[in-house]
Amino acid sequence: MRASLIALAALPVLSSASPLLASRQAGADQTKVDRLRGALLGSQRASWEQGAAAQALLEIDYPTFSVFTSNHFEVVGSTAAAVSGTNDGDWSFAGQNLPLQALQIASDAAVRQNDDGRLGVRLGGPVDGSAADPASMEPIVALGARIWPDESGRQFLQSASDRQLAYLLNTAPKDPQGAISHRTEQIAYWADSVFMTPPALAYVGALTSSADLLHNAFNQISVYRSKLRLSSGLWGHILSAHGWDDRGAWSTGNGWITLGALRVLASIRYSGVQGLDNEQGQLIAFVKEVLEQAFKAQTAGGLLPNYLDNASSFPEAAGTAALTASVYRLAVLSPSDAQGLLAAADKSRNAVLDAVNALGKVAPVVNALDWSAEGTSSPESEALALMMMAAYRDYQNAQ
Repeated sequence: MRASLIALAALPVLSSASPLLASRQAGADQTKVDRLRGALLGSQRASWEQGAAAQALLEIDYPTFSVFTSNHFEVVGSTAAAVSGTNDGDWSFAGQNLPLQALQIASDAAVRQNDDGRLGVRLGGPVDGSAADPASMEPIVALGARIWPDESGRQFLQSASDRQLAYLLNTAPKDPQGAISHRTEQIAYWADSVFMTPPALAYVGALTSSADLLHNAFNQISVYRSKLRLSSGLWGHILSAHGWDDRGAWSTGNGWITLGALRVLASIRYSGVQGLDNEQGQLIAFVKEVLEQAFKAQTAGGLLPNYLDNASSFPEAAGTAALTASVYRLAVLSPSDAQGLLAAADKSRNAVLDAVNALGKVAPVVNALDWSAEGTSSPESEALALMMMAAYRDYQNAQ
């Protein structure tokens, strides 16, 4: 079984160019997108970066398979007979080219799944100590279980998806309100978690028309907000049992929050499940509040500071990309709530593109393991910049 999954790498990979973007953007921007994709795929990635990479690839190259496309769940709910192709030619599902690079991430996540159900953490050393980061790979694994080219592969991925979901629901540490801890060793609330766990619950909930899972995804965000929200409306980064480990409004953390909340919003809205209008309204309000406060900190050059509540912190492109992408996504999902943010988002988008070098690397970016320091390599920044460009394209196409 695992051999058949890994063999997907031998299938022909369809062109990774993004024709929708090319039709909307100047060639220079398309070049930046191609460089970002190459840098992302060529980078060594941690668990959360694998999930972010899969999401970015879907959004930029295969938007039909992104939750931000209104008929996404209708398409992937098609029968498995919708898969067509051969090992000597191109594969498609319901007439759409298969997102092979993203599916390869799903394959690897399932092959490297831990005994407790966490995806993609068996790498030959100590197992990842996060309860939340591996869940970032759940959506692409659950998608793969619907669109993988052969039945045995779909069954394997479905089993992996079920085990990851069972870990979140039954094994991961939770607080008294049911919020899933970011860490395994103690209850800890990290802003990052909002991109990892709630979208996983929401995606499976939308696929299975489960109002309970969709509401659970919303509840995760609501509880985390009650713990991390600062008086400014921004969110602090890390709160654990002994108090704040990082009370600062880390820009990338706030970007993870808004992007995660918007993925949950889109999953609820496009799932067809009724009775969740209140949850949608609250998610929009949560996102709008963060974005309005975040862009008040925009620097003259267009980037946002690494810490939004510390003007002396260095300008940083990863968090800027995430928050800018969120403005464009909000502008499609709730246009009136984003109207006042679009000019600032355009300025930030241009600043992020200017930060992409000839190798597709982005700078300045934060060190993903030391949030107060600049880093030299950041797969998450490449993924977030791709998400930003996909969000901008989709916003332009919606006008």
